[in-house]
Amino acid sequence: MSASVSALIDSGDLLDDDEQAQLLGTIRDETARLERMVAKVLSQTLIRGADIVPDPEPVDLGGMAQVAIGRLGPTANAKHFDLQLPPDVGPLWLDVTMLEQILLNLLENAVRFAPDGSTITVAAEQSGSHVDLRVVDHGPGVTPDDTEAIFTEFFRSGSRTEGEGTGLGLAIVAALVAAHNGQAWCEATPGGGATFVVRFPLAQQPQPDDRHGGNTPDSVGPL
Repeated sequence: MSASVSALIDSGDLLDDDEQAQLLGTIRDETARLERMVAKVLSQTLIRGADIVPDPEPVDLGGMAQVAIGRLGPTANAKHFDLQLPPDVGPLWLDVTMLEQILLNLLENAVRFAPDGSTITVAAEQSGSHVDLRVVDHGPGVTPDDTEAIFTEFFRSGSRTEGEGTGLGLAIVAALVAAHNGQAWCEATPGGGATFVVRFPLAQQPQPDDRHGGNTPDSVGPL
């Protein structure tokens, strides 16, 4: 990023519009990446230091997934997204900010490892008293020995060491899902790849006392 800034400062008058736009795009993308990395570190510090108390409300999984994909920016341009999120799944009462962070971290993980041109599927299915939300990629997958450890801080699976990352995204996912009395796990994608699953219990509208029944920490910032 510093090289792009220097080029604009030192040679701005000599660059045409396309060259300037390209450099500005690089600065924008790098700034967004650094912001996400810092936010993840701060979020994990918050999660360690206090109980997480969700503030649940009814959620639209399809709309939330579209928002999360939009926040990925240009990094997602080389991938295709298949959203299989029926509007009648639920009812789900979740903390909207936390759900957005869960989706964003899972999608960032999939985008990082899925081959360009491949499809990333986001699907939800209701079964009994819960809803399973899946993010499916066709990258290198996760070895069976790593499927549990991959949700711990700073863990890097031997089959998924490419690309940049803080090693915190999936640990944050597990913590935020657990705060909703849910579960998170990883399984193999048929044909190759990794499928990350988060399971949320079905819930009715909570009572006011249940929505703020503890010491609520400051809001976890965007990831």
